[in-house]
Amino acid sequence: MKKKNIFLGIVLGGLLVMNNMAGAYSVRTPDGKMPLVHWAVLVSQPGRLPEMQVLAGKYVAPYAGKEEGTYALYGGTDKADPDVMRLLEVYRDKAAYEQHRAHPSFAMYSEARRPLLKELKIMEAEPIALEAKERGTGRYSLLNLIEIKPEKLVEFKDAIAVEMARAVNADNDVLGLFATAEKNRANYIHTMEIFADKKAYEQYVGSEAYKKYQAQIKDMLITQKTFENMPVKIVLTGKGLQK
Repeated sequence: MKKKNIFLGIVLGGLLVMNNMAGAYSVRTPDGKMPLVHWAVLVSQPGRLPEMQVLAGKYVAPYAGKEEGTYALYGGTDKADPDVMRLLEVYRDKAAYEQHRAHPSFAMYSEARRPLLKELKIMEAEPIALEAKERGTGRYSLLNLIEIKPEKLVEFKDAIAVEMARAVNADNDVLGLFATAEKNRANYIHTMEIFADKKAYEQYVGSEAYKKYQAQIKDMLITQKTFENMPVKIVLTGKGLQK
């Protein structure tokens, strides 16, 4: 069987691949609030992650795509460690999250992946910026872990929120930019960036606007670690978007 690089964000909703030229929005609840955000880190037994991804596509994606309160399940496999998958989960609220996990297919998925799973970590997060196109397919994705000087945290949050909204609005090939803070370590920021392709990413980081943003935040950072994903195909869900 041909090896597939499948994960939850790829197959949600069975959406068709569309032109990336689409409107840019903020992900919000119907009353305009920030949604519930989790990060999930799954570590498989050596070499077993592709099997887990197939199980997710079989059991979870078909129903998750139909759930109004499950806004997004976007993730990717770590290029440097292909036994690790990191997943950004966005739900309308706690009730929507609980409904998602209570679905009978989730129990079947959990049981089926048990012999394949080495470690699972769920991290609650506070959303800072959740900006996305209405539609599009991302084929290049990065994640960042950024430690911010505590005294610069408010300033940094303002800066990254402005930049993410600007970039998704200004560039057709910047499909989604998401930033969250850890609940227990507020100055540890996790981001996910979704681009149409690697060329789009390179054009973005080479732009004058991005360079200006980097100059603005450089003295706010303590450390930054970037995780490049293996080749991906993330189809945007178009859920929870508001102008």
